[in-house]
Amino acid sequence: MHACVRHERIIPPCTATLRAQVCDIIANTRVSNMADQDYVSVRVPRKLVTEVDRLVRHRVLGFRSRAELIVDAVRRRLEGISELEKLQARLK
Repeated sequence: MHACVRHERIIPPCTATLRAQVCDIIANTRVSNMADQDYVSVRVPRKLVTEVDRLVRHRVLGFRSRAELIVDAVRRRLEGISELEKLQARLK
């Protein structure tokens, strides 16, 4: 069985602009394609996963899955670090 769901959500970043995030979710299949090569698995402490699951279950900020929330959190953290690096470079 093959099911594909396309989910689009507007994510307001720290700046005033808006951008759309698109997630393609494929369920009940073992399809391996080029897109799979763009992803890696990571280990996350159970305590953090429990909190992520709670947020997803209560639809906090519209997240529908662990992966969606975690990818967004990592992206936002990297954006914050990038901004700090830029600020640090200006101060040198």
